[in-house]
Amino acid sequence: MDCKKLNQMKSIYLKEANSEKLRHKSDRGYITRMHQYADKKTPFTLSVFKDTGRLTPVHLYKTNYPDVDLSADCNGVMIYICGTYIELLKDGTWILSLGEKQSKSKDINRLEKKLFLWVKSEIK
Repeated sequence: MDCKKLNQMKSIYLKEANSEKLRHKSDRGYITRMHQYADKKTPFTLSVFKDTGRLTPVHLYKTNYPDVDLSADCNGVMIYICGTYIELLKDGTWILSLGEKQSKSKDINRLEKKLFLWVKSEIK
């Protein structure tokens, strides 16, 4: 990975840490991890992306993201870097919505990989 991309990731990690600080019931461990990634200029990989995932109760998610519409039977939300997310339904199915496209799976790993590739493509 070139230096320009690493510096861009450092900036993204720091913005993510600052955004988290402003959220209701912010996660100090997450903020620390983002600072560590920034300090080490950690490349953005699938494992780093997965490490940003945090399972959040629906009520707390709606407090921090009031404009996002969740499925009626959403039971939890896995939030990732840049505010991206995957919904967990009451039946154990995960749903990933990217624009008008929606993917469902009982295996979150498949959806995490799809979301990671999308986020990576958006980082230019």
